[in-house]
Amino acid sequence: MGQGGGINLINGTPYDWKKSNQTSYQVNWNFPDTIKSGTTATIYIEWNQGLFVTETDTTANVTYTLGTTAYRFDLQARRPNKAFVVQAYLADIATDNNARGDTINIGFIHDGDVYFILSGSGGNFTSSNMSKPWMQRNLGRLGRRALRDICMPGTHNAGMSTKTDGTALASANNVLCQSVSVLGQLFAGSRYLDIRPVIGGEANEFFTGHYTNAGIVGWQGWSGQSMKDIIGEINAFTALCHELIIINLSHDFNKNAGFRSLYDDEWKRLFRDLTRLNNRYTAPNASTVILSNLPLSSFIGANKAAVIILVDPSLQVPLKAFPNRGFYASSQLNVIDRYSNTIDPQHMIETQITEMKNAPPSAFFLLSWTLTQASLRDVVLDDLMVIAEAVNMKLYTKLLPACSRTAFPNVIYIDFIKGANRDIAALAMAVNSLFGP
Repeated sequence: MGQGGGINLINGTPYDWKKSNQTSYQVNWNFPDTIKSGTTATIYIEWNQGLFVTETDTTANVTYTLGTTAYRFDLQARRPNKAFVVQAYLADIATDNNARGDTINIGFIHDGDVYFILSGSGGNFTSSNMSKPWMQRNLGRLGRRALRDICMPGTHNAGMSTKTDGTALASANNVLCQSVSVLGQLFAGSRYLDIRPVIGGEANEFFTGHYTNAGIVGWQGWSGQSMKDIIGEINAFTALCHELIIINLSHDFNKNAGFRSLYDDEWKRLFRDLTRLNNRYTAPNASTVILSNLPLSSFIGANKAAVIILVDPSLQVPLKAFPNRGFYASSQLNVIDRYSNTIDPQHMIETQITEMKNAPPSAFFLLSWTLTQASLRDVVLDDLMVIAEAVNMKLYTKLLPACSRTAFPNVIYIDFIKGANRDIAALAMAVNSLFGP
């Protein structure tokens, strides 16, 4: 026996997947005969290893057919050059970014999980290994839907992938929420960015920040990416990928003035900086429009990207001073964002799924799949990256079966997004395929 790990299969198609063939040599795995539409299955794979095992001879294969259709794919296990390889072979199916006959590398993680996600129907499929401009490539399916009827990935504390300044008692374990910059998050599939503006540094510049009032020891935390760099990265992305990006500005502070909220003149300065963002969306009735009611095709199309800037300030802000410049109150998207404020994964999952099921149909619901260090013990014992990656794995087995046509997330909101196969975007498309109008 040897190393083992899990393969999660996520069926976002309207077809039950039927197993038609399974073989294995020097691989122990057993796939279910049927994986029903809208469900997930986790299969444990263990590789034979040892002195008398010719590891490069290892081979295993299982074939699934989609219902009574001719669509078919294989899952394969191989060990070229002794590396562990799990892959999906698209035998008789093509997906967004993958032609019929292509092979998608699923990967393998010892004592961890990897994923293969397939959604769509009738020759219009998406899967793992999505296109970078995944919204644009699926505009035929999504374009007529209102934003409140679309699911997309989002990133919590999006600017906190690096440290530019900070306090003595803060550390990477309790401050960083992302491992790649905003540009990397966009390429990984995120389309909703949680940006927290903080004034800091010797020149009173705008950065992002993650700070907490820790009582007797005062404010603790770090500043992350500068707003200047984020603006440049978003512009670089929309020049390549004509996608919709939603920026939500909240948790504002002036670190250099005792962590008070930003004043009017400081917001105006930030707004002036943000007017350097290309492709800002300007609605004809900007002060009253309900953005969540508008179809995706209102924002993006051929060679057209869009950036929505939402403002959720600590104090009243001078939005009227920047009319028709692409700035909107968060209420104009009808966002419901209630994080669970817990370090316990099970409690977070249960409360977030309950919130999702209770959200009104008109809401733009943000599924806050995030854990919070609520005590000194949590800060000392729990590394945010480690706990985030563990709970992110549960998304792929817990979310889709909990969704329905009247209850699904508009934003799958996570820490430490990963982007090799854009699995989080593929999961969002599985939700869109099964539960959109």
